[in-house]
Amino acid sequence: MEQVNKTGVFYNPFLEKHLEGVPHIEQPLRTRNTFDKLKKLLDARVEFFISDTRVDLDVLELTHDREYIDKILSLSNVESEVFLDPDTVVARNSVECAFLSAGLVVEAAQKVMSGELTNAFVLSRPPGHHATKNRAMGFCLFNNVAVAANFLIKEYNLSRVAIVDFDVHHGNGTQDIFYDTDKVLYISTHQFPFYPGTGYFNQIGIKDGIGFTVNLPMPSGAGDEDFALVYEEIVYRILRKFEPEFIIVSAGFDAHFSDPLGGMNLTDLGFRNIANIILKSSPNSKVVFALEGGYNVDVLPGTVYTVIEELIATTSEPV
Repeated sequence: MEQVNKTGVFYNPFLEKHLEGVPHIEQPLRTRNTFDKLKKLLDARVEFFISDTRVDLDVLELTHDREYIDKILSLSNVESEVFLDPDTVVARNSVECAFLSAGLVVEAAQKVMSGELTNAFVLSRPPGHHATKNRAMGFCLFNNVAVAANFLIKEYNLSRVAIVDFDVHHGNGTQDIFYDTDKVLYISTHQFPFYPGTGYFNQIGIKDGIGFTVNLPMPSGAGDEDFALVYEEIVYRILRKFEPEFIIVSAGFDAHFSDPLGGMNLTDLGFRNIANIILKSSPNSKVVFALEGGYNVDVLPGTVYTVIEELIATTSEPV
């Protein structure tokens, strides 16, 4: 198939049903406001996919224990909020949204893998990187990026998938899922010490996975220059050496200086620079960004837009 130079944006307004009417910082306006802005500013420059693709159970089972999946499924028809931990709430439609959120990331990966798209950004919600094989945590039910990575490994026989996570919180779930494999390189920059209390620099993997988990804890208050240094001098070099066939980015924007949950000082341009470094590290890799955190509903849309501008710029460069 001839390579098409195009960026895709994936969403479904039904995701706004998750925690609709429930007072929670992980609120529907996060994706609603973002999609509205992207549609207004990028309509002629990207391809929008409003998809109702749910993740298949057999794909989900590549990442999550069936007993855990069944537990989540049992909450499909709840009429009032159910707390799975102090932070993670399931309400009416939450389970359907979780299946849809993971399905969107898998679909985006398929379209990029096939060459239909050069890269993609998924407005996934609920987020995923705290979810382990058998536990919901930190607003997350299914680990969207892990589900997509395992799908790529199984379906396309890939052996070098990189997951780069710039959310302000460490992606403990993603780390746990891939801690013993050399097929997935997990790199995380995150505020430390901070929730969830994992992401020490000496957590590097076990068994075949030794050296394939790279934690880069950052002090509170770190900003654009600090992240640029870490990504240019460390992340870039590791990705170049790994030569990933596919890169999935856990794109959390709660390290923004305005975010109510984080304690970092990144700006929109700082996030765009991170995206630029990731993309230029592996110019032949296929790339999907999936939304994780970012809780200032007035600022998040502009930050996501800025990062997608970088994805579009990549599609315009000579191959």
